[in-house]
Amino acid sequence: MSATMWKSTRLKFLSRLPISNGLGVSGEYDNSEWPRYVRITDIANSTKLKQDTFRSLPPEVADKARLFQNDLLFAAVGATVGKSYLHLETGDFCFAGFLARFSPNHEVSPKFISYWSQSEHFWNQINSMLVKSTIENFSASKYSNLMISIPNRSIQEKIVSKLDAMVGSIDDKIINFEKLKSLLEEKRSSLITKAVTKGLNLDVPMKATSVEWLSKIPVHWQDGIVKRFYKVDLGKMLDSNKQIGDSKPYLRAANIHWDEIKLDSVNQMSFTKKQQSHYRLKKGDLLVTEGGHTVGRSAIWYEDSECYFQNSLNRVRGNLSSEEKYLHYIMFHLKLSGYVNMISDTATFAHLTKEKLEALTIPMPPIEEQKKIISYLDDYCKKVDSSKLIIEEQIAYLKEYRTTLISAAVTGKIDFHESV
Repeated sequence: MSATMWKSTRLKFLSRLPISNGLGVSGEYDNSEWPRYVRITDIANSTKLKQDTFRSLPPEVADKARLFQNDLLFAAVGATVGKSYLHLETGDFCFAGFLARFSPNHEVSPKFISYWSQSEHFWNQINSMLVKSTIENFSASKYSNLMISIPNRSIQEKIVSKLDAMVGSIDDKIINFEKLKSLLEEKRSSLITKAVTKGLNLDVPMKATSVEWLSKIPVHWQDGIVKRFYKVDLGKMLDSNKQIGDSKPYLRAANIHWDEIKLDSVNQMSFTKKQQSHYRLKKGDLLVTEGGHTVGRSAIWYEDSECYFQNSLNRVRGNLSSEEKYLHYIMFHLKLSGYVNMISDTATFAHLTKEKLEALTIPMPPIEEQKKIISYLDDYCKKVDSSKLIIEEQIAYLKEYRTTLISAAVTGKIDFHESV
């Protein structure tokens, strides 16, 4: 069937119920005998809900916004606007107000609409009509008036059947690449842990240590607090009421990523001459985030350009017996193991203060061994990053091909029904 023979209509005319938002109540209950309350944060993918975010509502409340098998939910607010979920489960469910429900009528296959909601045709309309203010939103009324072209129901089912097979194969490839990427990251993490706690010679004799997150270290290593081996400084406090001095660029926690300092968004504030002398960064400085969900994240400043740092960061400088990059790798291990979060009091707002960082006990090999460890890990991490880049390019290609395939199929540009 040619796409010219498809019926063009608005989404609302394919819904057996008005497209509408759900309940504007909080998910405070977890009674498993009550209807599950589906929110945007519960959606795992286009056909699955997360199992660890269960919330429920009393039946008399849930009745006002029931979710039925084969209904679709569309995110109506926030960064996930346009995200869709096809409800294939049976049982009692209801849905939240930041979601819009579409209940397909007899003319349309639920899975066909689900695939269409992943197509360029759907997203082009979403992006052209999206309201951006303080928070993005896309009302149930706007979803109702989206345009869609459909063939007859039997052709829809054939398209769905073909897409299920082809998209399923693509998704399997993506999953395999994601697993390979995870294995590379796990291997890198394991090597970093071994290198900074045991060194490169795993047969070296070990001794007891005062490092509280370790039981033993190589017999020829030292241990002690960070302050013994490094100089730590907290950055300048941002105070809009005290703009004295020259306006200078500075880094904050948002700029710091593992092994990378992102400079696409660098703010400025005033520094006096004395402050410039104290807070100016030098090539080789280690920057460690002081608070928030990224607490303990670190990266090396490799630039020659003039830049300073704010008090959401601690700056660390080594001495003749310590390398900044070695502490960076230790911080990677401690963040990954959860130790940084434990000492940072993440129950409220995480803080790895200057004093806490200085008091952190660490193992310390001789300087020449530090350099060998750093060189070994740098080389290995570069290989991992190179492999990850190739994998990420493959995943991006597969995702793009997936979208292109779906877009062509649900708009009649691929004639599947003859071959199915």
